[in-house]
Amino acid sequence: MLKKQPRKLSLTSRVKAAISSKRVTKSAAKRQAVIKGAVKKRSAAKGSTTKKTVNKNINKIKIVINKGSRKRRKATFKRPVKKFCACKTSTCGCKSAFGATALSAQPVTPFLSQVQYNLESFDLKNEYNTATSTFRPKKTGIYTLIASVGFVANENVENFFSLFIRVNGINRIGDSEDSLLVGSGTIATSGIIRLNAGDEVQVFFGSFIAGRIVPDFDTRFEAARVG
Repeated sequence: MLKKQPRKLSLTSRVKAAISSKRVTKSAAKRQAVIKGAVKKRSAAKGSTTKKTVNKNINKIKIVINKGSRKRRKATFKRPVKKFCACKTSTCGCKSAFGATALSAQPVTPFLSQVQYNLESFDLKNEYNTATSTFRPKKTGIYTLIASVGFVANENVENFFSLFIRVNGINRIGDSEDSLLVGSGTIATSGIIRLNAGDEVQVFFGSFIAGRIVPDFDTRFEAARVG
């Protein structure tokens, strides 16, 4: 058999039941007064609960707004730092760089001779002299250097040629190549070294056979500061 569910009593019925259980005087005026008092208490209780909920929500919103404003303030005061090297400053001279190529053909005898890179592509710090094909850094630091030469020999015989990057007249970076049968070819060398401010950096080329250095992209001289 199905059980009967208890019937839900209204507020008035519950108040009347409470009045009868407490044996309050059953006059109509007093019963109405008790009912009105119970209704007011319930309304007041509901109102206080609602106010508490609203206050909690307002406090939560204030916390979220304050967090957002703090994040915005932090983001506003963050200033980007340009990282050119390990020192993380824009005044260390790390922008130093240049590039140059040969403008015209250069005759070569069977001895070491300085390569003329007299067509400047760029020079960020005005450190390269096209008249002397010399790179002179303004600041001490670590530099990467690259040099190459395209060579055409006067005779198609076996040849041996070399390329050196000199600092103050001393070979610091270099390479040597054999050219079989034709005697011509391209040679390149590169490295990373420490240079002092005012050092003179030049490129020298040598060949066993006379010929000429060709004015092409194969003949170039480049440098840049990396630290």
